[in-house]
Amino acid sequence: MEQTKTEKKASPKTKAGKSESRSTEPKKIVKKAKPKIQTKGVISIMETNKMAKNVFDMQKSAFQNAYDAMTTVQDQAERAVNMALDSAYWIPEEGTKALREWGQTFKQGRDEWKRCVDENIQAVEKLFTA
Repeated sequence: MEQTKTEKKASPKTKAGKSESRSTEPKKIVKKAKPKIQTKGVISIMETNKMAKNVFDMQKSAFQNAYDAMTTVQDQAERAVNMALDSAYWIPEEGTKALREWGQTFKQGRDEWKRCVDENIQAVEKLFTA
């Protein structure tokens, strides 16, 4: 009788009737190859740092532009108030003096805030260059 492709040959039997599956030769140790890491689509650390630096520079520029706009508005408002105070004869001298000091206090606070932000910006920039 001829065997078909789907039929399997019977394995040789030992004296006990069990099939012989062990060979007497020592097994060879086969090292599995490490899978190659594909870098396509993976962002390297340098690229990540570059992107973070770009985002930081954008934030720094946005802050500077917002600060400049705020300074311009406050300076124009101060000029308008000073012109109104100069022409308002009915406001007592003490009130005029208080409003002018108030404007100077705003300027000092604004400048102090800008100085503090600039110091922290420089500290963050040092992290990017380190």
